Amino acid sequence: MTNNIWRYLSIILPILLFGALASLFLERPGLQTDEILFANLSLGEINHTTYIARKIGGITFFVISYIGALKSWIFIPIFKFFGFNYFSVRIPMILLSMISLLLVYKAVNISFKKPLLAWFILMALVTESTFITMVRTDVGPIAIEYFCKILSILLIFKYLQSKKQSNLYFLPLVLALGIFNKINFIWFSNALLFSSLILVFLLETKKEKLTFAKFLGLTFLFEFILFIGFNKLNPGMVSSSNIGIDLEFIKTKIQLFYYFGKGIFDGTGFYRIQYLISEETFGYNSLSKGIYQTFFYLFEVCLTVFIIYTLLVIRKIWKKQNDNGDIYYLFFVCIILCISAQIFVVENARNLWHFYTLFPFFTICVFYGVYNLLGTKISWLFFVVVIIYNLNNFSTYVYALTNKTPNPFWSNKINELAEYVKPVKGEFVELDWGISTQLLCITKQDKFKRGFLTQKGELMAYLDNPEEVFYRDYLENKELQNLYFISFQSKLADPKMNIIFDKMIDKKGYQKVLVKNFYENDKTLIYSIFRLKKG
Repeated sequence: MTNNIWRYLSIILPILLFGALASLFLERPGLQTDEILFANLSLGEINHTTYIARKIGGITFFVISYIGALKSWIFIPIFKFFGFNYFSVRIPMILLSMISLLLVYKAVNISFKKPLLAWFILMALVTESTFITMVRTDVGPIAIEYFCKILSILLIFKYLQSKKQSNLYFLPLVLALGIFNKINFIWFSNALLFSSLILVFLLETKKEKLTFAKFLGLTFLFEFILFIGFNKLNPGMVSSSNIGIDLEFIKTKIQLFYYFGKGIFDGTGFYRIQYLISEETFGYNSLSKGIYQTFFYLFEVCLTVFIIYTLLVIRKIWKKQNDNGDIYYLFFVCIILCISAQIFVVENARNLWHFYTLFPFFTICVFYGVYNLLGTKISWLFFVVVIIYNLNNFSTYVYALTNKTPNPFWSNKINELAEYVKPVKGEFVELDWGISTQLLCITKQDKFKRGFLTQKGELMAYLDNPEEVFYRDYLENKELQNLYFISFQSKLADPKMNIIFDKMIDKKGYQKVLVKNFYENDKTLIYSIFRLKKG
């Protein structure tokens, strides 16, 4: 009885720790456009075009051509009960991720039957700063995807454990929800079904093997039909690249695999790309700098262990000297390789959240490899190193949240801006990408426009013809002096759009009149509101 209580606490307490870490300073960074792209629909379509991509029978099914409305539907009752705020946007995804971590522990424990190893992996994931920060802001989005990935694997493992086919009946539904949530879930779905063929070796009778193989085949057919159906509803939603003999493309993708792999593992990826923290921040004091520099090549060490142990497992299986744990290990390796192959050929798969599809599988494989190669004592040492490394990286994130000026796309001064513009009558034009969606959802008013977008919704990157960059309806059908213009002023923002704006108003004979400036906590100018007058 006492042993069971301690065992449950050893699982529950780390998951609660994750919840506490992910909830620290919940209002920083501020809400970002990609984080709340689902929210306009959840709030009842304040604007009928902002992230409303496809309706069927009057019901919105896609918020972007490749992102379904699943999250939007889930949040309808949440926003009705709690309103739209940092708590209601972020806490549900943190709670879902806590469930996902519990499922990871159960899946690893079932597959390797080593509770200590499963606990090592759980603690490593609980303290992994990239996971904490990504699910907290759900950039990608990744939280629902992560949950569907782990649940689908657990369903298969449960079937292999009990041989009850009822465990498999929910698998097609979970995969369908994952694909509907975001189309690139198809990478994992394909990898899962292909890699599961390896698990056939764990089944004892020919009938069991045939039944499992048939089910995997039917599930693949189902997801293929679903994928084609989604693509028919949203033509062009799948953008891929033929690598051919384009050596530059191949070189770039290899570099991205290393860059994002290391960035995810050591926490720098999310900070550098999404929060724009300088490399020097990973050493904000002498202790932090010492830890960061000492373990700088930990990812490379883990990658080496992963490669060596994978080759050893293949050799063991070839000589029929393997145990069931090795079969499960190879299953996770195959998922990594299959997903990697698909990421490699998809031209637009160049962001951190695309490569995060490979996790937590890499972490699982590395810990299993260390455990079996080097034994329990060295595994404890490796575990302690990883935890120290992870917590140091997370402390950098906390330091940055409380002391550094963020990229303006992530500033929580967006709330102050929203409160100011809410009672003001008139239309507001955003002179860059990244704030109109937040203003729309916070104020629940449809008066915010994106000025520097073409009709196709692509950001313009040239200065030759500012009239073509700026929406023509504002130039031809609006009195510019009746509009308000919101400009990013932070040194971290791209100055290109402000240059285009200045060039346009100068050509039209206008002058800018400052209405109000907004400052970050350290007094850094971040937003400005302008009006125009004839010069």
